[in-house]
Amino acid sequence: RYTAEVPDSLDLADRAAMAVNALTGTMEPKFFNETFICGHLDQHPAYMNMRSAGPCNMKPVQALLQMRLMSGSTQNADYDAKMMEACLREIEEDGLWWFHMEGRPYREEVYREDFVQPVSHARLMVTLLDQYRLDGNSDWLKLVKRMSDGLGRIAKKNEDRAWYLNSMTRSAWRNDVSPSAILTWNERPVDKDEPEINSNHAYNNGNVLRGFISWYAQDGDKSALEMADRVARFLFKACKGPNSPDWPEMIPGKERGFWQGHYHSFTSGMMGMAEYAIITNNQQAKQFVVGFYEWARQFGIPRIGFFPAVVGSLAMIRENNNKHFGGCKGQPMEGCCVGDMTWLAARLSEAGLGDYWDDVDQYTRNHLVEHQWTRKDWLEKIVMEGREHPGFDPKMMTQDHVIERNVGAFASGSDPNWLYGWWTMCCNGNIPIGLYKAWQQIIQPVGKEGVQVNLLFNRASTWMDINSYLPYEGKVVLLNKTAKKAFVRIPKWVNKREVRCELNHRIIDADWIGNYLIVEDLKPNHLIAIEFPLPMTFEKYTEPTYETEYTCEFKGSTMIDISPRTPRPERHLDLSDDGNTFPVNSGYPIYQRADYRKKEAPMKRVQRYVAPKLI
Repeated sequence: RYTAEVPDSLDLADRAAMAVNALTGTMEPKFFNETFICGHLDQHPAYMNMRSAGPCNMKPVQALLQMRLMSGSTQNADYDAKMMEACLREIEEDGLWWFHMEGRPYREEVYREDFVQPVSHARLMVTLLDQYRLDGNSDWLKLVKRMSDGLGRIAKKNEDRAWYLNSMTRSAWRNDVSPSAILTWNERPVDKDEPEINSNHAYNNGNVLRGFISWYAQDGDKSALEMADRVARFLFKACKGPNSPDWPEMIPGKERGFWQGHYHSFTSGMMGMAEYAIITNNQQAKQFVVGFYEWARQFGIPRIGFFPAVVGSLAMIRENNNKHFGGCKGQPMEGCCVGDMTWLAARLSEAGLGDYWDDVDQYTRNHLVEHQWTRKDWLEKIVMEGREHPGFDPKMMTQDHVIERNVGAFASGSDPNWLYGWWTMCCNGNIPIGLYKAWQQIIQPVGKEGVQVNLLFNRASTWMDINSYLPYEGKVVLLNKTAKKAFVRIPKWVNKREVRCELNHRIIDADWIGNYLIVEDLKPNHLIAIEFPLPMTFEKYTEPTYETEYTCEFKGSTMIDISPRTPRPERHLDLSDDGNTFPVNSGYPIYQRADYRKKEAPMKRVQRYVAPKLI
């Protein structure tokens, strides 16, 4: 930790510190130190709800590991172990993470009997491996081994493939068509002899694939690799391309990773396929996941990282809006979507499967960080304008300091210019994972003596510090610590011929490799200053579900304004993962960025933090 003067521009570490407040704020001691499934600041008094809680308990645990590495925040530091223990205590001798009903009325009302959710189980395995990389405690590896074996034993298999359904109770497997269908227990029991299924295959099986392949990468466990291979083969077989009658038959969409349906179910699952492709060097898997990513970024307004929660025909979207959401127009974004897409773009770029750094940059600068509630006064206004909450149930809810505990939380839904006033732990725990991945990949070591700067954000590191003046000025200053060579990626919207580079205040003629500017012969405390013109552009993008062409004002890749702006969120009725349906009276405004029109970055003195190790 040290004090430095830096530009007062976007700093992802600051956002991580705010996220620590919100993530720890969801833990409730009176509910076994578990975390709430939903937070409602769209009603008054504001409240958080445990109804159906459990399957997302591991998400804030993993996110907290990462947010603390980014920010150095020690706020509520004792909460992390308690939240971890809330997950671990339900792992039984068979190696399975069972969600127990006893003493938990908020679960029993919904789920009715103990169950294992393979997605949650596998995600906890990944979290425990992150914990091991931080503290080196081999007990975590023993536990992950037991969990991997347990997960392998319950797989549904044939001679070539393995697959999983949504959940397994003490009495039967159950299947559904979406991650939240279990809320009303509408999923059906599955016969033991039922053949392979296709429904929700990406979510249920892609996440399991990530658990198996992550464990194999850590330990070399051949049984985990065998299960990963089987699940990957199932995903290739089960993938469904778009089923529109207008789809060109000359493109076999299912082989290209094309899809339609619930966006996060697919993007979350493909995070597992990406890890499998990279770790095993499987060429078909690499092509598949790249095709998937490039198809997925065609929807919504990818220039700002706005991706619709559901992909399908406009007729289907309108029918669903009429049926469930009071006839509104528009398919809002689920926050997980931009978190997942940021992670995928960074992971594929890191692995050399594409150059998607400009995607990471524009997603992160725009909808990723805009999905975070940072203003307490705006939250107070939303609460007061919401409906009066119709009933408080102390067996599963709290109204204790809810607004204060939610500063830094990530909303679950958004229009292109509004956030909705509630979150589910799926989004609140997933978006930070994308935030961490972007921050992690700002700068990386190359070989023994070099660094690669992929993104021009503020960042303190062991190799060099980055001071970014964007989007006020086209300028970045690098203060070297240990590197002898730097490869600095300049965004594609910059004209290379107009880039000016100084080393210790002396202009140099730097070489280029692709979009990377190369600065060599560096010594400790050398200062690199790179400047370039910062273009102002007005770009038009159509979002068909909203039936609107938006005009977006950009400085570089940062959107500073969008029009038209609606006076309130598009939806007048919404529903959340705790089973509640409620009116939408107000929202949290986003892209309030008039200050970014200034041509000179304000400066501030801050305490910078460099984590001793990363994951």
